[in-house]
Amino acid sequence: IKNPNSQVYAGSKYWLADQNFLRCQKKIYHNQNSQQFILTISMGGSDPDELTFLIYRAISYLPNIKIRVIVGPFFKKIKQLRNETRSKKNIRVIVNPKHIWNEFSKSDLVISNAGSTLFELAILRVPTICISVVDHQIPYANFFQNKGAVKYLGFKNLIDENKIRISVLNLLKNKLKRKKMFEASKSLIDGKGLFRVSSIIEKNIN
Repeated sequence: IKNPNSQVYAGSKYWLADQNFLRCQKKIYHNQNSQQFILTISMGGSDPDELTFLIYRAISYLPNIKIRVIVGPFFKKIKQLRNETRSKKNIRVIVNPKHIWNEFSKSDLVISNAGSTLFELAILRVPTICISVVDHQIPYANFFQNKGAVKYLGFKNLIDENKIRISVLNLLKNKLKRKKMFEASKSLIDGKGLFRVSSIIEKNIN
């Protein structure tokens, strides 16, 4: 309105991401021939709704899985989480990892919120189950699900342990579905937004 000569660049192709996600991007889909899966839970830097507990309790007793629980620097119940998981050999708690892209790229399946992490996982091409925790995440979750890149479970107050467990089991049993999620991510976001934005800025400066 104030500047009729301004231009708007919108869409996932302009998403700015740490380039380490691009470097760790899965180039091809590897069929999971073994019966051991790595699942990662990441519900953001603080997770005030404590969905991390709900999710890991839902899947902690599933067979043939290793669980990586990632919590951010503002998560308030790290001690409780460590105490609850200490006796479970298949669960590892990771607090504020410096190289989170490494944890995600090793995963066969990630359960996350539907915020910026969803875009990062799409760059990595990791099959994902997501939960929206604030209103503005709902359009993101619906968009990615409609494109076939994620399984959207719904808004946080609609989630329970049974819904999580069934969704995880269904995806782990379905290699073709996970492969389709991997392929769908390719067309959504390629992780090169930083290059596009910097080129636009340089062009306009010059």
